[in-house]
Amino acid sequence: RGTVGAEDAPTPKATEGLGFEVQPLDDQLAERLGVAGTRGVVVSAVKPGTPAARAGLRSGQVILEVERQPVESPAQLAKALSRDGDEVLLRVKDARGTRYLVLRRD
Repeated sequence: RGTVGAEDAPTPKATEGLGFEVQPLDDQLAERLGVAGTRGVVVSAVKPGTPAARAGLRSGQVILEVERQPVESPAQLAKALSRDGDEVLLRVKDARGTRYLVLRRD
């Protein structure tokens, strides 16, 4: 632990099994994505044919909540995704609005 910035490091293990990657959301990125004032993590990549793609998750969406709990960093997202269960409820936002998606684990 103890590494500076470890809290903001990418979380490949938590998300790779579901087929997506995230990055921290900063004010400039939020502005560019049309979601200024939003807190969460940005989906930076989604692999075709994965649980994330089947759920409708897309690059540029902001994950606001996992299982109705707010997430504001990749580390929080990883912790939330580490819980057991076949389905994961995500609340996402993009320039078109906010909606819920259900990720079904393979």
